[in-house]
Amino acid sequence: MAEHKSAAEVIIAPRGDEKSGFARWVEKNGILALIGLVLVSAVIVVRTQLAASSAASEKEDWARLSGAMNIATPGSTSLTDASLEGLQRASDELKGSDVAGAWASYAYATSLGLAGKYAEAAAELGRLQDSFPNHPLNKDLYTWADDQNRTLPEQMRRVYSDQEKWRETYAGTFANPEPAAGAPTVTMQTSAGDIVIALYPELAPEHVSNFLKLAESDYYVGTKFHRVMTNFMIQGGDPLSRDSEDTDEWGTGGPEYTIPHEDNALKHFRGYLSAAKKGGEVEESGSQFFITTGNPHHLDGQHTVYGKVISGMDVVTTIEQAETAPGKPSLPTEPVSILKVSVQ
Repeated sequence: MAEHKSAAEVIIAPRGDEKSGFARWVEKNGILALIGLVLVSAVIVVRTQLAASSAASEKEDWARLSGAMNIATPGSTSLTDASLEGLQRASDELKGSDVAGAWASYAYATSLGLAGKYAEAAAELGRLQDSFPNHPLNKDLYTWADDQNRTLPEQMRRVYSDQEKWRETYAGTFANPEPAAGAPTVTMQTSAGDIVIALYPELAPEHVSNFLKLAESDYYVGTKFHRVMTNFMIQGGDPLSRDSEDTDEWGTGGPEYTIPHEDNALKHFRGYLSAAKKGGEVEESGSQFFITTGNPHHLDGQHTVYGKVISGMDVVTTIEQAETAPGKPSLPTEPVSILKVSVQ
């Protein structure tokens, strides 16, 4: 997977001889060199404050924020343990709290940054600075790589602004174009919920035409997502997953034709529909497809991308995280079935 990562040399040095408690905490625990990972420091602070708080109101505020971060086990500081929705709610609910409010806003802003929502992250940092001007986050200054003194929120806003400008300049590197207005869409009803996909007929006409034909003929009804791989993709569309009880055959079936690869500029970002290939074949399957759950850019130019999930990525994630069979790490023990594919 190819991703752009901005270099971030950071030198941390509080200005002056007097150091606040927060500055001492920074020196003791260290600030991560990559500004995009500063959410971890918020997790540590919240956990520490939750343990140290004696007042019931303070403990309640810290507990609310800790819960929003989904800190389930000691040592768990991964972004995947933090819900953007939960952090946004905590930030809104705690905006009047001098105790935990600033950290709630900080955690939400940094998680937005890690999710690539740079403009939203910068806006939340602005709210943090306006709402809590006397909080250590907005008071303590550090010397950065350009020898300038700024607070953490100020530096992060600069980084996110630079990231947003870079992404605008090199838009094709970081995102596919949106499906055209009025593009055909399909609703894939599954036993786990609905997935809505917008298609790219102008960029992959043969694949889109074939997919719509199969959908309208109920070809996919009863087929299963027979292959799931975390942070990679979920695969379906094989009639043998419906018609055969031999799971070793799943992934080898399809109609009596293949489709030539259609070269286009679409890349394999998370949440896109792409054509699968059966082993050893150059052309792509007449029916099998996969939906990306990561950013497998090594497939760019090798498989035809022809749709984008516009609703139901939570369903895709549920399918992706299914328990798999012993000795068959990509075969779900209880595969999710396609009930219907409706064309709009």
